[in-house]
Amino acid sequence: MALEQKGMLSPFTIFTSIITGGFFPLLGSFFAALFLDRIYWTGVALTSIGGFLAHYLLSHTIHDIFHYDIESRRTLSKNALKTLLGISLVILLFIAFYL
Repeated sequence: MALEQKGMLSPFTIFTSIITGGFFPLLGSFFAALFLDRIYWTGVALTSIGGFLAHYLLSHTIHDIFHYDIESRRTLSKNALKTLLGISLVILLFIAFYL
């Protein structure tokens, strides 16, 4: 599979989603640790997981649904994308209400 392929299953999309969605919340927690006495580690973990889910599953699922008929993409079927969209919304809402 070529690195430059489009779609949520392409290696570039997965890699950038891990970096921007998962690691940026950890970077914010690192700087918060400099100014706070105590870190809420459960919140840090859930924020990192939620950031990855929001960037990878939610945004790329919506994007692939809209571009499904326009161009060739490395993605799932349209029904699987809609199911994944619903599941990711439920998980993200659960994380948001928990935090």
